[in-house]
Amino acid sequence: MKNQPLSLQELCAEPMILREAGSGTREVIERHLVKGGLKLERATMVLGSTEAIKRAVIAGLGVAIVSHLTVQPELMSGQLVILPVRNFQLTRPLHRLCWRGRALNPAALAFVRLLNEKYPI
Repeated sequence: MKNQPLSLQELCAEPMILREAGSGTREVIERHLVKGGLKLERATMVLGSTEAIKRAVIAGLGVAIVSHLTVQPELMSGQLVILPVRNFQLTRPLHRLCWRGRALNPAALAFVRLLNEKYPI
């Protein structure tokens, strides 16, 4: 890979590792590409979890588009790198769900506080 940002066309020409059809991540990616008049040309592998996708990329089987939140340890260790892509900014809303009418235990409350501190709504 080169050091300059890739174009969307160059990204789509790379061997791509994707989530399964129907996953929210894949839908967001495909919708963004369709808006740009593009489609993934080399979807070489479809996997059912982000962890499996990360392992496949680390093994050199292709590139993938995943949330930056899911790859922090691999970025810090140097196992993965982010390839900048021109004109490619994806956002996907995340939701925190709880059972209605059921009190959260102390561990869940601590987790919610941590989420609110790190990712305020």
